[in-house]
Amino acid sequence: MLSIAGPYLAVAALLALGGGLKVVRPTETATALAALGLPSQPYLVRGLGIVEIVIGAAAFLTSHPIASLLTAAAYVSFAVFVLVARRAETPVQSCGCFGKAETPPSLIHITVNLAAAGIAAVTAARPIPALAEVLADQPGFGVPLLLLTGVIIYLLYVAITALPQTLRATRSS
Repeated sequence: MLSIAGPYLAVAALLALGGGLKVVRPTETATALAALGLPSQPYLVRGLGIVEIVIGAAAFLTSHPIASLLTAAAYVSFAVFVLVARRAETPVQSCGCFGKAETPPSLIHITVNLAAAGIAAVTAARPIPALAEVLADQPGFGVPLLLLTGVIIYLLYVAITALPQTLRATRSS
């Protein structure tokens, strides 16, 4: 199941990245939570961010089935949150996933979250080796795999943040 290693590492790292950005910039996530009537104190958002960092890092480094299941659960919860935000009577301008205002809740966002959850769930059911072992089996000490994983992370980030804004701008012009 090593063919899923790159995408899995990307969704695990993206989870940790999103958590880190929530810790540093909790305001947008707090605003999105408050708009939906959920607890939204900055310390709670930072706590959520820390949990995301821990889950994402554990999934990235170990690929343990429990870490993979927690990663899948996190992404399913994000998809549900974005779906609720899209349907809310009070419009949510940003989901706050990356701690900034430029993350509008969109169908693309829901799709990416569900795909990430699926990748993590498959990895939980058919685990891959820990990162060190995966890299040891790769050419170039795993550098190409890590570089491609970085590209996937960037593309997922752009798909969630910039693509919905771009599509919205082209529709309104």
